[in-house]
Amino acid sequence: MILYLFNPSTDMALAAGSVSYTPPAAIRRFEAGLALLPALYAQEGSAILLPDGIADPSALPYRSIAAKRHISLIGAGTRLTQVSKVVPWGWNAALVRTLRSQGVPDSSLPGDLQLARLRTLSSRLLTTDCHAYLSARLSGKGLDRYCGLPPIAARTMTEIQAALDMHADCFAKAPWSSSGKGVMRIGHPLPDTDRRRLERILRTQGAVMMEKAWDNAQDFATEWMMQGGDVRFLGLSVFGCDTAGRYKGNIIAPQSGLRRRLASMTDLGAIDRLTAAQQEFLKKRVAPWYDGPAGIDMLVDQDGEINGCVEINLRHTMGYVALHIARHAPGCTIFEPGAPLYDDKNGFAGVTEN
Repeated sequence: MILYLFNPSTDMALAAGSVSYTPPAAIRRFEAGLALLPALYAQEGSAILLPDGIADPSALPYRSIAAKRHISLIGAGTRLTQVSKVVPWGWNAALVRTLRSQGVPDSSLPGDLQLARLRTLSSRLLTTDCHAYLSARLSGKGLDRYCGLPPIAARTMTEIQAALDMHADCFAKAPWSSSGKGVMRIGHPLPDTDRRRLERILRTQGAVMMEKAWDNAQDFATEWMMQGGDVRFLGLSVFGCDTAGRYKGNIIAPQSGLRRRLASMTDLGAIDRLTAAQQEFLKKRVAPWYDGPAGIDMLVDQDGEINGCVEINLRHTMGYVALHIARHAPGCTIFEPGAPLYDDKNGFAGVTEN
């Protein structure tokens, strides 16, 4: 049996670095509300593990899709000795401990060394390495603004202040966080509340990523799958965020349509060059130690300049989900997690196959 589960708290669990991590109540409610999201991309005939506290899964979003695709729903606490493969939203040590306690064989779980490497690679500090790699490959090839604005890994308040003195308007990011919650937009003067929050991140995570704030016109990403050292490009995703960097939803369209949208804002050739260089980076720096999906977030600013690596997510992403919806529910034009998938011609747009 192939078992899927939706655990977007995985970034917070990686930040905690503990095998006994429990997400805050608000995050647990979010996970429960979207527990059936994997029905949009899971293999037909597989299963989804439900979190604690779900009394009536028939009321959850995507229940009809799960039923149509013959996906079983498994209650929390069920013994899972027949599981041959686990596909979580993302891996972390606390999840492995829980699954092992429910009988999932060790052969279906990552080991301690894999988890330690994943935690290191999942830090936003990886974006500094990616930026350096991309800049070395692409300097002078239509990406000069991106290449000239490296992210800074600040490890003291003095270094944070120096980044503010350099750029005036910055995004400060915790190395590990979930759904934009570890992202702050800061500037001069630095309020005491922001200072205390930054000091707490330095104390608990050891660094703060400091990046020049771009005048964002469009968020987008490249989506990838890594397996056995190979890196496969899945496609582009185009999405929206609010002013605090929190994800809002994806545009659903064929790749040709997404490329046309981006072409109206920037140079597609630069995006293609970035994609090729990102693939090289992932193959050298990530794929030897990680199997699974990944997304590299980017943006286009109001002047058509591209930020080629806002962050790297070594887990499932909403862009990954959007690619599946685009293939199997082409009448759907917008994906907002939890909202019905609506096909203008056929009403509710069910996903029919993986």
